[in-house]
Amino acid sequence: MQKIFTILFFLGLSVSWVNSQILWGGPNDPNSTFAGGFNGWTTQGLSSDDPAKADSARWYYSAASSAAGGAYYGTRGAINSPSRANGAMVFNSDLLDNAGVAGNFGNGKCPSLHSGVLISPVINCSAFGGVALKFNQYYRNFNSTCYVDVSNDGGANWNSYQLNQDIAVNAETPTNSQILIDISADAGNQATVQFRFRFDGEYYFWIVDDVQLVSLPDYDLALNSHFYTPAAYRQPKAMICTDSFLFQANLNNKGGKAQTNVVLKGEIIGIDRKTVIHADSVIIDRLETTDDDTAFNVANLFVPNKLDFGKYFIRWSVYSKDATVADYNRNDNTRVDSFEISLNEFAKAPRATGGVRSGGGAGYVFGNQYRTSDCWNDNDKWLAKQAKFSLVTNAGGTLDGYAVSIYLMKVKDDVDGGFTNFDGSGGIASPSVDILSAEAFSGTTEQNYDPITVDLTDFNTGDNGILLQKSSRYFIGVDHPATPTGAVATFHAISNEKSYNSQPFSTFVIDQAGEWFNGFQGTNTPILELICEFVTKTDEKPLADNVMSLYPNPVVNDNLKVGLNFANPTDANLTIADINGKILNFESHKQVTKDVFSISTAALNAGSYLIRVSTNEGTSTKQFTVIK
Repeated sequence: MQKIFTILFFLGLSVSWVNSQILWGGPNDPNSTFAGGFNGWTTQGLSSDDPAKADSARWYYSAASSAAGGAYYGTRGAINSPSRANGAMVFNSDLLDNAGVAGNFGNGKCPSLHSGVLISPVINCSAFGGVALKFNQYYRNFNSTCYVDVSNDGGANWNSYQLNQDIAVNAETPTNSQILIDISADAGNQATVQFRFRFDGEYYFWIVDDVQLVSLPDYDLALNSHFYTPAAYRQPKAMICTDSFLFQANLNNKGGKAQTNVVLKGEIIGIDRKTVIHADSVIIDRLETTDDDTAFNVANLFVPNKLDFGKYFIRWSVYSKDATVADYNRNDNTRVDSFEISLNEFAKAPRATGGVRSGGGAGYVFGNQYRTSDCWNDNDKWLAKQAKFSLVTNAGGTLDGYAVSIYLMKVKDDVDGGFTNFDGSGGIASPSVDILSAEAFSGTTEQNYDPITVDLTDFNTGDNGILLQKSSRYFIGVDHPATPTGAVATFHAISNEKSYNSQPFSTFVIDQAGEWFNGFQGTNTPILELICEFVTKTDEKPLADNVMSLYPNPVVNDNLKVGLNFANPTDANLTIADINGKILNFESHKQVTKDVFSISTAALNAGSYLIRVSTNEGTSTKQFTVIK
């Protein structure tokens, strides 16, 4: 994978810590705050892509507490640490590799991949049984790894603790990120303790400040990471009705004591960001101090079939019912994510945050999988009408003339749910898919991240739009050409906000050899949407006219009454669309006989609209008018 450099912004989070005893360092210790420079610390370069320059892979003191100077630091500010005013320590992989010149990869004083360490003074911990390392950091990742190494024998041997594994490609921590690591196994009751910060890899930077050794807190639970289980971030209401969400997260006992009666709780929060729509939890009898990253989940699934249009939130939280004091760091006990129910759009992510392309400039196909629901009736008709995606090129490049192909493919029904029998060869001609649409796009005046919309036509009939089938899986992918030698690269726009790694082929990549893979490494989710429409042609199997009645019509009070009349209990779906077929509402009702449903029209402009009732026996479509 090649580099693309974008500026990402994160809202800072307030940090709330229960007091613990400082064993070494503190606000008045220049070795802790880096007041004016290294003081008792040292730095050493370990390796470089050019071995002759390995010694240059060094940390440095920044009076401004920032990693400015590299070509891709952008408008970022300093680390937001308590003592940032008197400086911080920096490993600037960006600057070391390119000397501050965009595109100058590998021509700096220490080309990446490289590794460098910042080494602490020797510290006597012989009087301390439980020891934790606490520090502030600001880190941005491309292809790098962060470690804290600890030695108690003069640096002859080091034990490593890996950090920031959840920071995806092109993502970064908050500027006030604070870390606590239990190093008691290496430092407890030891007289000659040293630790070092080690950066390995390439791009972008790691800044540390306010380093302390503190007493290990008894109570410190953490929610390390969560699993994002919606099939897509944004799904049409008619498609999400059979999706199911599992509340699962990785938990960590960072404290010095085993925790009992630990609760993992999952909640769905409404569009008002306050109302709890659904909640479930599991009680874990005991979480040992050795449980560093253990997965747990609640028993029940959440099905969003009764939710209206809008943005909703998923909240995970962890706490102990038996804890006698407050959790040491309460800010890592909760995580929040989101999903949307849309009118007619499938999307895997809310917005673009960067871009990717294949390694070495090779051609590739990049795309998403979307699923239709099984709650349609036999006569519900939906069309895949458009694909929407975004591209981005490095500064100085242009999208003018950049040509791609867009493919809509249906996964064959004999492919199992886990894709274990999926034939990942042959590219888009894989025996496991059917090609439904093939379109072409060539750039003209489009700018970086502009939404690009392409109409989809039926590959076999030439009709506008492709008729979708219920309970089916579809791939939508963009075929990117190889980048000519010396040309400015163009990338497919991605988001790093959602991870679908636990869902096979939720995002996918096809390489130049035609092999299918589960997307790019990390949380690189393609910006590639699928737009659907309601088929508005004449009812092919018309129901009796008295099956559906509308009143008042015209609607003058923002409330349309829909009367349904069936001789026997019937599953009936109601769909509202504008005259052109854009979906505006969808409701699924079970075992209807003689019922009246109220539908708000407050969000509709004045004008004419269509409403359709569909059952397994047929459909009835009528027009109504809204007057404002």
